Amino acid sequence: MAFNRRRRYGEPKKVTSVRSVRAALTSLLSGGLLAALLAYSVFTEGNNAKWVVGIAFLSMVMAFVSLGFGIKEFKNNTYSEISRYMGLLLPLLASAAWILIYIVGMVV
Repeated sequence: MAFNRRRRYGEPKKVTSVRSVRAALTSLLSGGLLAALLAYSVFTEGNNAKWVVGIAFLSMVMAFVSLGFGIKEFKNNTYSEISRYMGLLLPLLASAAWILIYIVGMVV
């Protein structure tokens, strides 16, 4: 009997997923660091210090980790779709930007 009642009266979805929001904010931070490091690289004409490369690498890893959390949280159907898409698409864009910069750096 309890199974039928649960099926008839579906629970409303929760508004936002905290993990998806964290993944989105982490990817935005990574994208901001990407833009700042690219601007710094342009101003120094490519003569970057080792700390700049280290920050760039850690920021790239941060984007990939947030993508993993976004994918994991996207599969959770108890939260609203907008928060799950936000937690998936923003890290995906940040990771794609880092991959694009990495490939361009290898080609050029």
